Formats: sequence, structure tokens, C-alpha cells
Amino acid sequence: MSRVTLERLIKRYGQTEVVRGIDLSIEEGEFIVLLGPSGCGKTTTLRMIAGFVAPTSGMVAIGGKAVNALPPRTRNIGMVFQEYALFPNMTVAENIGFGLVERRASRERIAQRTAEMLALIRMDAFGGRYPAELSGGQQQRVALARSLAYEPRVLLMDEPLGALDQKLREDMQREFTRIQRALGITTIFVTHDQQEAMALADRIAVMNGGLIEQVGKPEDLYRDPKTLFIADFVGRSNLFPGTAESHDGDRVGVRLATGERIMARDQTGVTAGQRVTCVVRPERLFVAPKEAQPGMNELDATLLRRNFFGSSVDLVLVGADGRELIVQMPDSASPSGERLVVTFAPGDTLCFATP
Repeated sequence: MSRVTLERLIKRYGQTEVVRGIDLSIEEGEFIVLLGPSGCGKTTTLRMIAGFVAPTSGMVAIGGKAVNALPPRTRNIGMVFQEYALFPNMTVAENIGFGLVERRASRERIAQRTAEMLALIRMDAFGGRYPAELSGGQQQRVALARSLAYEPRVLLMDEPLGALDQKLREDMQREFTRIQRALGITTIFVTHDQQEAMALADRIAVMNGGLIEQVGKPEDLYRDPKTLFIADFVGRSNLFPGTAESHDGDRVGVRLATGERIMARDQTGVTAGQRVTCVVRPERLFVAPKEAQPGMNELDATLLRRNFFGSSVDLVLVGADGRELIVQMPDSASPSGERLVVTFAPGDTLCFATP
């Protein structure tokens, strides 16, 4: 069993709580991503699971057994860091087999397992090379193979793709997913990159200020965020500040700071007179040439620039209050003219109480 459970996990340095009471269950074979901005506590949480940092209080359990008192070596965990940390004087095969040598496995077992790992990372012909003869992506694959060679129960990865360029990052994301699915190993991956998290994860735990704000599948976090922080941090958003005025079921009428009125989906139970922020994703905004005064959920805007991304474009607009809006659409649907009307449906507009 390789289920990982965190219960009321706290880490305090002096008077500062870096991790403020985390409860999280990670199922056997699950690929979960800890996502959040720098300083939110995600790496500290990972290091507490590994045993490199001792919790101030709370419990870390692996396979149903508390491991707080166990040193990292005896937790049977694989760890992959952003830095490859390969031994430059060892060949690829020797690097991969290092953990098994340390565990005093037989020569036959080391040779067998090294060959299996080389095949898994598609580097069968590279066993005799040295790290300096490899590309960054190849070195990262070797680091991953080394962490898997001794068959750990859990794999931990701390921003392992941060040093790679975008194209190579995307290639390695696919490789990590393929290898994790092939092995079925419980995997906890730390990143601050939202796109990376959504590409890799079965579930994402979004952290903010030492707490987990929401846990869910990538599509659930994107489509149904429970807090303004989640809506703004996961994916791209257009934000409209205003004041709640009235309710109609799960819809709330909002008067924006610019004076326009819109209807939105109430996400947090706002009350009349409360300051709110409405959120609309760029692909849920639509534009048309300005022909008349805008109505409900329609705003005047001026085209500032057009960013081309191949099959799609981003229209960067300026609203009446000087705030920039981003509209994502197919290149073929891009409108002409500078004066436009932006429209959006109430069901695609999320309303949150403003902290």
C-alpha cells in the first residue's frame, strides 16, 4: 500500500507558520500536483513527506502507518529535484543503479533493474555515457530513472522541469505521465506552473498562504473555483470589481465600478451591498463591432492589440475604466474595427466576495 495521508500538518519556524494545518489524502497510484505561488508552503509540505523537514505537529502516513519518526532513507521514497544531481564521474547506468548499490542489492539485480529503467526512459543505448554527454532532458530522465530503480512506494518531484525550455518541458511532461501510468506509482509533484499542473495531474491541490484552498480535478478547478484566489490563479481570468445588488436564485446582480450592471453566478454566497469581483475566462468573452449602446452583460471596449498564436488569437481590449481585458478566439473569427462590444453569459460569469 502506498496511500499517503497528511493530517493537521503544521510547520512553524519561530512565530511564522509556513504550513498551517493541511489535511490531504493521496490515493495509491494517483498523480497529484501541489500547485501554488512561491512561498505558499508546497515545497515544505513535500519535504515533510520525504522526511527532510520535521513537522511541528500533525502526521504524515504512508500505507496507513505514521512515518514522522522515520528518517528519509527508511521511508522508501523516490525524490527528483530541479537540479539533476547526477554523479559526473559515473556513467548513466552507474547513476541509475546507485541506489541499489547503496542498498547492497546483488550484481544481477542491479544489472536487471538498470536495464529495465533504461528501457523505461527510452535510453537503452546511453548506459555507457556520462552526464556531460547528455542533454538537459536526457539528464532529467536519468535522474527520474535513478529515483525509480529501487522501487520506491512513493515518488516525490520538486519542480523537476524548471530548468528546461518550454518545448522540452512539454516533452518531459508527456514522458513523466507515460512513465507514471506505466508503473502506477503514487506521485506527488510540486510546481507553480498552472499549465504544467493541468497537463500532469489526476488531481491538483492548490495552496495559498500555507493552506490548501481547493483540491480537485483540473477541469473542476478551472470551471468551478470555490475562491477568488483559485479563479484568478488557475488559468487566465478577466476580473470585474463591483458591488452586489440583488439575487435571483444562484444569480446575483452586480453593479460594476464603471456603472454597468451584469448578472453573474454566485460562488461564495454574497449579500447585497457587499464588494465583489466577477471573473470571466478569456474564451467565454465574445466581441462584436459596436453598433448600439451595450445592454446587460455587455461592455464597451477598445481594441489595444492583437496577439497571434497560430490557431487562436488574444484580443487585448481596454474597458471604460482603463482595465485591460483578454478575449481568446479562433483567428478566423477575429473582428475588424477598434470600437467593440464585449458580451458574456451570466452562467459563465463567476461572482466572489472580495476579501
